Amino acid sequence: MFNKLQTCIVLVVLACLVGCSDASSTANKAKDGAAGSSEIVVRLGEESITLEEVDEKSRSLGMKPYQDLYDQRRVAIDQIVAEKLIEAEADSRGITPEELLETEITSKTPEISETEVQAFYNQNSQAMGGRPLDDNLRIQIQQFLAQQNLGQLRQDFLDGLREKNDVKILLDAPRVELVVAPDEPSFGPVSAPVTIVEYSDFQCPYCARVGPTLQQIKDTYGDKVRVVFRDYPLPNHPQAVPAAQAAKCANEQGKFWEYHDKLFASQRELSPEKYKEWAVELGLSPDEFNACVDSNKYVPQVQLLAQGGQQLGVNGTPAFFVNGRFMSGAKPFESFKEIIDEELAN
Repeated sequence: MFNKLQTCIVLVVLACLVGCSDASSTANKAKDGAAGSSEIVVRLGEESITLEEVDEKSRSLGMKPYQDLYDQRRVAIDQIVAEKLIEAEADSRGITPEELLETEITSKTPEISETEVQAFYNQNSQAMGGRPLDDNLRIQIQQFLAQQNLGQLRQDFLDGLREKNDVKILLDAPRVELVVAPDEPSFGPVSAPVTIVEYSDFQCPYCARVGPTLQQIKDTYGDKVRVVFRDYPLPNHPQAVPAAQAAKCANEQGKFWEYHDKLFASQRELSPEKYKEWAVELGLSPDEFNACVDSNKYVPQVQLLAQGGQQLGVNGTPAFFVNGRFMSGAKPFESFKEIIDEELAN
């Protein structure tokens, strides 16, 4: 009964989380071992090669397999920690874990009102194919929202138990070392304890969607976070390189972020004529901007940035490195917050 609605919702979620892909890149098939292991895996006469050396070289060829393994381990860690915390809390109260969950979570789940159902339907009616809000669909929405509320109550309860028991995750995240050039477009101080390097494509719709999330990061963390922008034009986006060059020409006049925002807000209009029109609109010197764009002087730099991203394992946009930790896709604020908070705590 619930399958069709779930399918619609999953499609909506996937549309928010996935990014633009590079169809020309091949899938990275490297496998992970025990990171940092001194186990000898090759002997060259009297010389030895350790698993640590192999992993280091493999990571330089592509981060995604390592990040996938780390993410799987974190899911397992979170589940084990949750089970142990619930068992310990229940034992301290002299009740069973099931009774604890009933008391703290299930019994506190609010009833879903008709207003909430209608609001959800209004926001997602297009994803549901315009299906009318009949009694059957109303029940499905109520069940879905109830499960959402239940999940949030569980998460809040577990967060409280984790804080109470001073849980610290010691598993090291895979990361790469990135050197940021002084002239790369960025906001936030160089001294910020967290640096986010973003690889983006001005013609990628998913890159545009992440803009509000980055603004929320800026508003939430202020000078604790620095965001650096790097170009990663995809070959199937013909305006990606020209738009990137136009943004760099705007950067020469100190208007990179204003021009960056204009490009993402006007993706359906990207064209050489519009680039020059927007420069005037944003108060740039048209002569300097036009000469810069017409010279194509930044095309090699844009291409080099994309090549550098490929070497780090980027094969789609947007992609991020948070203090060197890889994130792929237009993730929501909560995903960034989890990593940023971990990095600040460390």
